[in-house]
Amino acid sequence: MGNSDNLTSMKTKLSVRVKAPNGVGVLVLPEGSTITRIFRSEKSGNYLCEIPHESRPAQPYRVRVTSAFRAPTVATMERWSNDGVARSVLGKLVEPDGHDEHGSPSWLLALGLI
Repeated sequence: MGNSDNLTSMKTKLSVRVKAPNGVGVLVLPEGSTITRIFRSEKSGNYLCEIPHESRPAQPYRVRVTSAFRAPTVATMERWSNDGVARSVLGKLVEPDGHDEHGSPSWLLALGLI
């Protein structure tokens, strides 16, 4: 799926709650955390983001794309579909079943609608 080399400036649009490194409690990765990769999980089929954090420098947190970004409304996605275009999770124009140059899927794919 896409190359992560150009994602160094991509930031989350929401704060993300993850398990604390010690397994007890919750750590909140703030809005604006850097994303190093977006990919599709072979196991679950969900699109995930990798977000590094100083609490786990060797192993970035993996969260669903929908946890790190605000999904568009159904009406917006219907309009895109009618126009034959969509936006990727990173906000780029793509085909409804496509990915942008960074490997970020269209929202329709990320949400499992197509």
